[in-house]
Amino acid sequence: MEAARLQAMAHYPFVRILVPIDFSTGSDSALELAARIAAEHQSELFAVHIVETHGLPLGTFIHPATHPEGITIERYTHDLAMQELSARLQRLPAAVRHRGRVVVGSPTSTIVEIASAESADLIVMGTHGRTGLAHFLVGSVAEKVVRHSPIPVLTVRATEPREALAKAAEGDTEAFANLAEPVLRAPYDAALDDERSG
Repeated sequence: MEAARLQAMAHYPFVRILVPIDFSTGSDSALELAARIAAEHQSELFAVHIVETHGLPLGTFIHPATHPEGITIERYTHDLAMQELSARLQRLPAAVRHRGRVVVGSPTSTIVEIASAESADLIVMGTHGRTGLAHFLVGSVAEKVVRHSPIPVLTVRATEPREALAKAAEGDTEAFANLAEPVLRAPYDAALDDERSG
């Protein structure tokens, strides 16, 4: 039963795949896997970079060498992030329909809100692989998205071998199950737990 359910999820016809990008190796791996899944399912890939403000006065003008006339911190940060995001999207295969966006916000809530607003049916995101005290202090955006997202979330560790990602994207059910099973199962397990307790 479990293997059949995972196989069904592996071949689900994803229409729109949301990929949060933080420019880390983990998010690069997630983008690569999402592109392969998008190509396989002829899906649209929607990449988003979220700028956290951390209390910065975004309306403050700065005068970097590229903008001696002055530019707001928000515009400057947005432009730099969009350049970086566009560079990553340009490296995707031509067959993958894609678009990108840079927004200001809190990563977890913004990812979940964008997934809903864009009618995404899968989120593919990287993890940083923090453990122990670092994980306890910083937490994990991916973990919080998995808990709050109403749609499946596929997390990709920064250290996942490219071969495993490629096999999973090409439909290798076992490779997909090894990568995806813990996170794809989470929303369904939570629903089952609710049914059992209710």
